[in-house]
Amino acid sequence: MESPVNSETGASTALAVDHARSAAFALFSRLVASPFDISASGKGLLPDDLDMALDELSTALPYPTDFGKLKGAAAAMGANTRDTEREYGAIFEVGRNGPPLPIRQELLYDETKSAQKKEEIVRFYEHFSYPLNPERQWAPDHLSVALEFQHFLAFRAAKAEDPAPFVLAARDFSSRHLADWTSMLAQTVAHRSEDAYLKTLFQTVAAFVRADLEHLQQRPETKEA
Repeated sequence: MESPVNSETGASTALAVDHARSAAFALFSRLVASPFDISASGKGLLPDDLDMALDELSTALPYPTDFGKLKGAAAAMGANTRDTEREYGAIFEVGRNGPPLPIRQELLYDETKSAQKKEEIVRFYEHFSYPLNPERQWAPDHLSVALEFQHFLAFRAAKAEDPAPFVLAARDFSSRHLADWTSMLAQTVAHRSEDAYLKTLFQTVAAFVRADLEHLQQRPETKEA
């Protein structure tokens, strides 16, 4: 994972901040992805440099973050990830009437509202020319994809002469499609799952998304809009 620190200035400029946000969203997108998809790509459930990446992000992000519990849960799980992989599948991917927990946003709502929400997400992607992986086109509302889109917007903001459109889009997308959902999901996983790593992961993701949204709401770009 590329370091989010701006090596030219070493300062917490908007450029460095958005590089850090981009890296954080990319990492969490990877961590909440289906273990089946991860293993199909030839990777392990956890990145080899997870601890280092979390340490860098805790320093580089513009808001207080504590990834210690996630690091501890990952360390406790160790190399034996099979139980966690099975638990992920059991709560998010199988079930007679659908999966017990909604890792895809369309599963949160009735059929009409579900279609509206999914269509709105796709419009976000199309408007910003987000290159959705062909293998993920069947589930554009998967949490991993939504987090990856936030990574994409933060990356574009860091590269743009005018980051405002990307910062505003990230704020709106998070407030409409991420913050409440991830908070609800973290609470539900805590009650429905016995897996310590998954419970800690989703609590960490929810706290990060909420902190990031509060940061975006205070950005000059959103104040001026």
